[in-house]
Amino acid sequence: MKMSKSKIDPITLEVIRGGLISLCAEMGIAMERSAYSPIFSEGLDYSYAMFDGKTDMITQAAFDPCHLGAMPYSVKSSINEIGPENLESGDIILHNDPYSGGSHISDFTAMMPIFYKGEIVAMPATRAHQIDSGAMVPGGFAGDARDIFQEGLRIPPIKVNSKNREATDIWKLILANVRLPRAVEGDLRAMFGALQVGEQRLTQLVAKYGMSTWTSCLDEIKNVSERIIRSEIERIPNGSYEYEDYIDDTGRTDTPAKIHVRIDVKNGELFADYSGSSPQVDGPINASFAITAGNTLIGVLHSVEIGGDYVVNQGTFRPIHVEIPKGTIVNPNFPAPLQGGATELSNRIVDTVIGALAQAATPSRIKASCHGTCSGITVGGLHSETNEPFIAYLWGLGGMGARVAGDGNCAQMPFATNNKGPFIEMSEIRYPILFEEYALDRPDSAGPGKFRGGMGTRLVWRIRAKDSDLSSLSERHRFSPYGVFGGMPPLPRACGHFCDTRIQLNGQKKFSHATELFQKASPSKWSNITLHEGDQVELVLCGGGGWGPPYERDPEAVLSDVINDFVSLSGARDHYGVVIDSATRRIDLEKTKKTRERMKTIGPSIELQSTVKVLLTLSIPNLDERQRLRLREFASKHKITFIRDQPQGTVIKSLGEGLHEAMSTIREIAKTLDIPEAQALTVQFVPYHWNPSGS
Repeated sequence: MKMSKSKIDPITLEVIRGGLISLCAEMGIAMERSAYSPIFSEGLDYSYAMFDGKTDMITQAAFDPCHLGAMPYSVKSSINEIGPENLESGDIILHNDPYSGGSHISDFTAMMPIFYKGEIVAMPATRAHQIDSGAMVPGGFAGDARDIFQEGLRIPPIKVNSKNREATDIWKLILANVRLPRAVEGDLRAMFGALQVGEQRLTQLVAKYGMSTWTSCLDEIKNVSERIIRSEIERIPNGSYEYEDYIDDTGRTDTPAKIHVRIDVKNGELFADYSGSSPQVDGPINASFAITAGNTLIGVLHSVEIGGDYVVNQGTFRPIHVEIPKGTIVNPNFPAPLQGGATELSNRIVDTVIGALAQAATPSRIKASCHGTCSGITVGGLHSETNEPFIAYLWGLGGMGARVAGDGNCAQMPFATNNKGPFIEMSEIRYPILFEEYALDRPDSAGPGKFRGGMGTRLVWRIRAKDSDLSSLSERHRFSPYGVFGGMPPLPRACGHFCDTRIQLNGQKKFSHATELFQKASPSKWSNITLHEGDQVELVLCGGGGWGPPYERDPEAVLSDVINDFVSLSGARDHYGVVIDSATRRIDLEKTKKTRERMKTIGPSIELQSTVKVLLTLSIPNLDERQRLRLREFASKHKITFIRDQPQGTVIKSLGEGLHEAMSTIREIAKTLDIPEAQALTVQFVPYHWNPSGS
């Protein structure tokens, strides 16, 4: 698509663009300071964006990517259903239906048409996570919900304000179906009040510049974003790239589910096809069409190089196309449950897109996988002191994946979101819980690499209410994040899990999984476990994956990690090949050199539990027909699960019993094909009894 150059004054264009971005941020601040729930004032689980009169997204501020990637589908769907001819000044539309452009039921989207001289000139919109939506569990995170009706009150696009007058019957209906009506009402009014702030500022902007300049600038803002993202996609070699990742289980069974994407790149256009993904599942881990499409965009943005002032808008979507078959886990048929699609499957979609583009993009653009879960846990009941109902929505933070610029950040939200948390002091003030520990996770828990993955965290809290109901919807317990370009995944815990959720009942001496204590199907997804005063909950989020071979890490950086308790002395030696004297804390240069030379041949000395296998994705460049024949003969005798010819080389997946066997596979392939080496694109740890061909 050839685009003409703009004749708009660039200074005016930038003033309007910057003004709209600032306005989105201002609306967010207005809501944050007037909301009732800590999920907004502390956790920042909301987003604001600006749309034009054609319902195209124009600007957004630095809010939640998962919200913003899916929000355009809600706005377009809502206005199409109500009809633009039926909109009037002072209207506010509310909507939360995942089957009509929404993310999950907990996320309420509100929008307000702005009129100037009788014409719709803009539409500010917000999406915010409500503390309760009337689901089968307090807070909505029913980890074993069987359909969307168990996930809360589903609201189609409706006018809650009409010509500045409240629809009181609709307010009554909504508030009668939630556990905390005062908090929900206060948060909804904060959302609507912020939209009205946007109305005031927008009217001033349009009046200042006039309709002609206004509409021309909005169109050009989209065109600029399109030109930038299209130029980045053009840097990716034309071709087809595939990758797949897995959800631990459905919540109702312990069966994994597959997310498979094939990305075709052609002359600045990118096509993502999810046809190889698993059918929809019976638990709350399906993703709506909007979530899958929006997080495809997020994965692409994580795989290209764009400036920090880049504006994501409708122009960004133009060269990115998706094929998401109905009836799959990434676009289920009604009434499949969807609560975890926005918090868990969204992150796996991002991981899968990055994994596919790792085969095409230059290594400097690709980062390793992060911890990959929002780890939603809710606890609700009666407050022990006030005798009022309460709902606490808690989450942890994990490690980000490493990248060519350096180590992954510690204690972050995953790629698909950027909320804050956990909010310790405010939670203890508002809820009958007491935090016992919040710390970075154990040494050696982040993925080793030339650049190390970020560290995850361990969060422990004690229940202070007489009785309360605990629910969980979390991920990355069984399937690890991946390392890239020779970097390793984070190492599993003693139980074989990466992230982990456990409970210690009052009087017991150890933490145990819900599968042991309460016979739940999943260790990470369950509903309404009744806890009593003195019971404790432990939430561990793992580190991120490493980037590049661990034996290439600067020995001084390894020593610093040891001093900071990120890496143990044995981990420095076995994972990085750096030998450090335990008494002097000095590097033994001679032993380090010998250890690293051996490691280049056999790989890191990482011991894995008997519950864990290793899944390698390899890239072998420039094979001729004779070598391809040899490779297929080799695959028939070994645990090769996937072979594809890509523009950058032949990509295969190999499943090994342990790291040394997996590394041995690389050497055997290189020897069989008479090539110097096969490059490990991604390395992932997976469950021992998992059968990829049957997923």
